[in-house]
Amino acid sequence: MNGRSGWNLLEWIFNGIPLAYPIISIIIAILIFLIYFIFMFIIKMEDFQYDPYFCLQVLFSSAFIAYLIGLNQYIINKMRYSIHKLEFIPDKETYGEELYDLLKKNFTKSKKYYILMFAVISPLILKDLLEIYVLKSVTYEECFFSNQFFNVYNYSILFFSLYLLTNTVWIILNISWILGIAAKEPYDSIIKLDLFCPDKIGGLGEIRSFIINIIIYYSIGISLAILAYVDPSGFTMVLFEVAFLILLLAAGLVILISGLQELQKLFRKRVEQELTQINKKYRILYERLVDLASVENNGKSNDELKFIITAMEFIDKERIKRETLLEDNSKRYSIIATFAAIYSFALVLFTLYEKLNNFKIIDLLLNIFSLTFDILVSLYLK
Repeated sequence: MNGRSGWNLLEWIFNGIPLAYPIISIIIAILIFLIYFIFMFIIKMEDFQYDPYFCLQVLFSSAFIAYLIGLNQYIINKMRYSIHKLEFIPDKETYGEELYDLLKKNFTKSKKYYILMFAVISPLILKDLLEIYVLKSVTYEECFFSNQFFNVYNYSILFFSLYLLTNTVWIILNISWILGIAAKEPYDSIIKLDLFCPDKIGGLGEIRSFIINIIIYYSIGISLAILAYVDPSGFTMVLFEVAFLILLLAAGLVILISGLQELQKLFRKRVEQELTQINKKYRILYERLVDLASVENNGKSNDELKFIITAMEFIDKERIKRETLLEDNSKRYSIIATFAAIYSFALVLFTLYEKLNNFKIIDLLLNIFSLTFDILVSLYLK
């Protein structure tokens, strides 16, 4: 990356480090794990429970942060690339830069980002305060460790992960927002679209695939959050954490599917515009045909009659093509949106089930794999 500019704080920091962001995210994850390791086994706090479960929590928490760091930067890069790649009709290319500038301005300067951050971070803070001081369902000692340095570190990691999650949702919001802008005047009529492109969405298939990928990646991120932060030991806490994460998942899915809908709107509007023009031409030819049919036939009018009939047949075929495009596009959108939503919720719910049941299904599959491997090895040795 060149320069030190960035669209958010994290990217600004990354631009000052001469390493690729996937490597940086892995290094950060290792450092987080090592610092937890120091607190656990070198400082050895008295009220700390040294069990494999907490070690797994630390591992998942580190992986979750590394994953979100990489995901954030990947989506930002891909988002900018996708908007830059949009082509415009001749003499309208400046609108491409205008659209890009709108995205950058909204992404970097909108006050809505801070409202979103408050909406994501505040529920967890309020939950702890309510449990300790209002409901009194837990004591201060149950919420915090005796080592204040560890408390600061532990909550810093939590807030950092929530900051990354906020960034992810913010990027998703901006993708959907800018596609909504592109689907409105004047952009909807000047963006180049190939209606008969094999992707069945006018050449916007790459952006559609990008959004589908984000849905999958985002659901993986929420699944990692469940592994990292959902604690099966307390029913009330589990209920709140699960509800919070499922709400974030649902919000992200709604926003992303809305982005898909904006893509559909842009494509369908262009097809409908062409259908309108085709219908106008067909109507003109039809009226001329009626006029010719009502007058006395001669050689000249017969030739014109044949020409009009041939033209009407050609136009009718073009109309059928576009109507088929609209029908096929609608079916594809429904299938893609349904599949993405089902996959995302299924992955998150499976992860939640496994977390609450000590990974029984995964443990069973590992045992089956181990048994199969042992049988194959024994057969091979014979």
